[in-house]
Amino acid sequence: KEIRKRLKETKDYTIFFKAMENHLADVEDALEEAYHCILENVSCLLCFEKSPNQCHRSLVAQKIKEKDKNRLLINNL
Repeated sequence: KEIRKRLKETKDYTIFFKAMENHLADVEDALEEAYHCILENVSCLLCFEKSPNQCHRSLVAQKIKEKDKNRLLINNL
């Protein structure tokens, strides 16, 4: 929540994504769990951002994709 709060204050997505990258490094277990869930189920990450380029879930999706040696397909709807 603190990361998103800073984004609302600064509107600086470079800082936002760097902070998210650091956060994701701390939650490796959660990424691993999500990866295994994706392998077993049809899955979708949802976000309210207008642009995928401003959505932290695109970073989450990329991290999960890297676990699969970039074989997973990411579609922005």
